Order: sequence, then C-alpha cells, then structure tokens
Amino acid sequence: MKADGIHSVIEEAVAGDRVEVIFGHRRRLFRKRLLDLLAEMGFRILATRGTKRHLDAHGIPCEKINKVLEGRPHVVDAITNGEVDIVFNTTEGAKALADSFSIRRSALLYHIPYYTTLAGALAVTEAIKALRSGGLKVAPLQSYVGQGAKKIA
Repeated sequence: MKADGIHSVIEEAVAGDRVEVIFGHRRRLFRKRLLDLLAEMGFRILATRGTKRHLDAHGIPCEKINKVLEGRPHVVDAITNGEVDIVFNTTEGAKALADSFSIRRSALLYHIPYYTTLAGALAVTEAIKALRSGGLKVAPLQSYVGQGAKKIA
C-alpha cells in the first residue's frame, strides 16, 4: 500500500469515533493506557464479553458486542454495517487466531484499520491523538540526526 493510502486510512480513523477491541489476557497495564487514551479522545469502545468484563472492572466504559459464534449482531456485522472505524484484536493461541479470521477478512474488505499487537494499537492511538491535536509534524529522518537536528529542536 502506498504511503498516501495509509495516510487516508489513518485520517478516516482520526475522524471516526468507534473502535472494536478484543484483547488476550496479558499485559493489562499496557491495555489500560491504550484504552484510557481512546476514552479520553471520545472513542466508543466495543468489546466482547470477556474484554468488557475486564474493562468494566477497571472503570473503562464500553459496549458489549458478540463474538461471531455467539450469534447476531456480532463483530463482523458491526464492521460490515460501518459501525467500526478501527479494530484492535490481540489474540492469544491457535483457536483464538482461527476464530478471528472473519474479523480480519471483514476489516480488510471494508478498509478498516486492523491491529494485532498492543504496541501497534498504542502507536496508532498516539498518532491519532497527535493528528487530532494538530501536534504532528512531518520531517525527513535526516533532520533528527546531525546538523539537521538543531533546526527542529
């Protein structure tokens, strides 16, 4: 995908306000930081039952959405109906990975950004925050090292 294509997908996510999250059980503090950022920016968080239970316990507002196998309306329905702007799905284990195939496929078909790692999800969330605040500056890599670093400092 060309850089301008990636930029347009991120721009759409910046303008949106709905995120679907499915998290494995590890790295809870990292998830909390990510979801606090999303909530702070006004994103509506959709979560499957287990993730919702965890988020509720930590005071993070979210709405329950069914897994595909739990019946309709489910995650894929929400993606195809345009109710999701970005997907974070950090699966753990072979079964969870296989179960998420239809989510990945739908996100791809409907041009929804899809992140499978917490690091990627946090990076894009921080990028969205920077874009929304107008605080993102584009500069060539060379300007951050050597003589050019003094110009942007």
